[in-house]
Amino acid sequence: ALTLLLALLVNRPVSRMLKVIREVEKGNMSARVEFTSRDELGVMGRSFNSMIDTIHKLSEMKDDFISIVSHELRTPLTSIKYFAEVMLERVGTIEPARQQKYLRVINEETDRLTRLINDLLDLQKISAGKFKWKLEEIRLDQIVRNTVQTFSGAGAARNVQLISQVDPGLPVVLGDNDKIVQLVANLLSNAIKFTRAGSKVVVTAERGEDPALITDHRYHAYVKVSTTDEGIGIAPENLEK
Repeated sequence: ALTLLLALLVNRPVSRMLKVIREVEKGNMSARVEFTSRDELGVMGRSFNSMIDTIHKLSEMKDDFISIVSHELRTPLTSIKYFAEVMLERVGTIEPARQQKYLRVINEETDRLTRLINDLLDLQKISAGKFKWKLEEIRLDQIVRNTVQTFSGAGAARNVQLISQVDPGLPVVLGDNDKIVQLVANLLSNAIKFTRAGSKVVVTAERGEDPALITDHRYHAYVKVSTTDEGIGIAPENLEK
């Protein structure tokens, strides 16, 4: 009777847990231990399930991180490769002014690539709550024009016309210059990527004065930057994301 009781209360639950552990080892992250008891085995089972949930979330975060980093690094590399290829194809025939323009883009994108790599080292600071944004004066009209010029190669490769529409006399804004360049670059990169060949992408920068969007009494205006493409758009169910 004692042997039967031990088998029912201990051996079988432990065997079920070992079976689930083997499933997890094979990569089945949906496997769970089903214990309803309130004894030590029940606590162990619930703790095991919680551990699997945490591992699963960390795995998803790793995949998201790799995807974001790949996208961020690919953007400047695309521009560098395009302008380098153009210069190689036109060696000896490209006019000095255009060559200087291409080299300037390559140099700026190389610097931005270096900063992006350095930003990866800042992730530890972010997770520790020690990361600080820079607050500096920024000319968004210059950022928009420079970014459009930088992506002219990517646009030409997909037969997409890039158009910038910048209102004159935009106010100087405060922010982290590199992060805003990164933000505008992402908007433009996605617009080029998801629009149809032979279409156009328009980047605008305009002064905004909607009182509802000015939450800090120290400021009376803001600058709105937007991109418009002729692609498939975003499905309504995905707009929240």
